Amino acid sequence: MKLQTRLTITTAILIGVATLVGGGAAAFTNFQGQLNSAETTLNQEAASISKSKGQELPTALLIGAANPTGMGISFVDINGNYSVLQDGPGLRSSKPDANILADASSAALQRTSPAQKGYLLRTVALPDNEYVVLTVSTDQIRTLYAQSLRVVYGFAGIAVVLACGFVWFFIRRDLRGIRRLIRQAKEIADGKRDDFEGVVAAEKSFLGTDEVTLLGQSLDTMVQELQANKLEMRRFLGDASHELRTPLTVIRGYLELLDDPRSLGDENFAPKAITKMTHEVMRMQQLIDDLLLLAELGTKSELPALTKVDFESLVANELENLAHLQPKRSVAQALESVTIDGDQELLVQLLGNLFGNIRRHTATTDLLEVHLLNHGAELVLTVDDSGPGLSPQAYERGINGFERFDPSRSRSNGGSGLGMSLMAGIVEKHGGSIRLTPSKLGGLRTEIRLPVVHIGA
Repeated sequence: MKLQTRLTITTAILIGVATLVGGGAAAFTNFQGQLNSAETTLNQEAASISKSKGQELPTALLIGAANPTGMGISFVDINGNYSVLQDGPGLRSSKPDANILADASSAALQRTSPAQKGYLLRTVALPDNEYVVLTVSTDQIRTLYAQSLRVVYGFAGIAVVLACGFVWFFIRRDLRGIRRLIRQAKEIADGKRDDFEGVVAAEKSFLGTDEVTLLGQSLDTMVQELQANKLEMRRFLGDASHELRTPLTVIRGYLELLDDPRSLGDENFAPKAITKMTHEVMRMQQLIDDLLLLAELGTKSELPALTKVDFESLVANELENLAHLQPKRSVAQALESVTIDGDQELLVQLLGNLFGNIRRHTATTDLLEVHLLNHGAELVLTVDDSGPGLSPQAYERGINGFERFDPSRSRSNGGSGLGMSLMAGIVEKHGGSIRLTPSKLGGLRTEIRLPVVHIGA
């Protein structure tokens, strides 16, 4: 069943039930109120008759004559004889049961005559078991109630028809827009088009179709992101292919030279060739390892080896290595003690890539400031350098998955260009965040935030 049909049927049922329940309740309340009013009036008249000591029958006849709807008045004497004094609804030829006479002396009773006519019965008890019997008709009240119910049924039918018409008219435009988006999405999935046309203004009813418009915008954004990821993946595959092709070309060249008889005359050529090929193989191995780790970090699996890690010691060890490798660099540090839940191997690689980038992309005399703060629930590692920093576009773009963060620098320094992506993946895997901004020293500021207690712990 189509959505439009289901919505129409559901709306019709809800409107119909609501109208019937609401209208029926209102009609019944009005009917019950009129009955209560008639009972109250009859009880008041019986009380007036009861107060006229010795003049009960004349008083009853006067009240009956003044009643606009007609009142039946009967009398039950001491011998149990039943006499109709004034014709009216209810009992005319038969005496009421003694129990009914007694019950009706305290409150009006709803009764039905043999001819299925409704009436109210009220009695006034006299001495010696005599009774004045009063009856008033309720047929008019019941007739009005039946008419009210018919009006409710008719109004419910009209409301259902109108509701179905409004739903069918207004929802069809929205559904037409949704069907258009579905068709476009299918065409994009089949490769027949590249983007959504959206829902144009002509598709909107005068009540508006904001949800459909938002759906179209969301799908358009999703398609653009998928296309961007597709382009990014193509660019990455091109870069990775280039990075793998370069060492393979070198290795192939040296293998061909080693196979050349002319190279046999140079005793030093073979060791040099092996050294060069080993270097290129290691370069390929590093790129492949980075790709595998990046792919692993992109999965939704939990960290494989979650342990307590002394993060301060890891940072201090990297600073010690930096001091040995670049003794001329001035480093200002302030480290607070902090232990976190994490994968020690991944955290070591995170800091290795961070400080490796500093060694490769800044001069040995550039200043460096390292701060490690323990905020209780999280740690904050801030690294500032006075190097060349990044371009404004790089800060704006940020770190994007498989994209090489700075291809030119990675080639010139022998890296794969995936260090920043690996850092971002490791930080995200630990439930943290990484941010790159211009440093107060003039270079790059890297800020890493990691939760002290891992969610999966």
